[in-house]
Amino acid sequence: VRGSHGTGMLIIRNDGAVRSLKIGGDPFGFLSDKSFPEFFNPKTEGYSANAPKDCILVGHNRLKTSGEHTTEHAHPHRSGDIFLVHNGTIPAYSNLPGIAKAEVDTMALTSAIDQLGIEEAISKTYGSYAIVFYNIKEKTLNILRNSKRPLYIGTDPKDDRIFFASES
Repeated sequence: VRGSHGTGMLIIRNDGAVRSLKIGGDPFGFLSDKSFPEFFNPKTEGYSANAPKDCILVGHNRLKTSGEHTTEHAHPHRSGDIFLVHNGTIPAYSNLPGIAKAEVDTMALTSAIDQLGIEEAISKTYGSYAIVFYNIKEKTLNILRNSKRPLYIGTDPKDDRIFFASES
């Protein structure tokens, strides 16, 4: 496991409802966290019996490049209608609003996408990124990258699944 500074997961149901859980620690700590069993239980209120088929899971493991080793800095980040995970580094000289004062680059990126929209936010972004974000209002899952970070996509036709990952 590459990153021990933060681990998190986002669960998106078919109806667009979202739940997230994150900790300032490694995946082993995440899976053994006292909140994890209830968070991940498909029988949790509102889930259908076939929840694993009717939801999207987005996971993230962080090796920090800025900010502290805290749960707040772990992914996914949320700003308004946007939940986001990010692999990469966005320097303080980017034109993103608030990037120079942000504790973590991903916090500024998430806020910019929520405030400006994806096209304008990305046009102001320098550095490296592979991004997965969910827009609650539009109920869309968005996946994008620039040439500085990989993004792999695979399918499992037998179980009707799509997988994606970014690692450099």
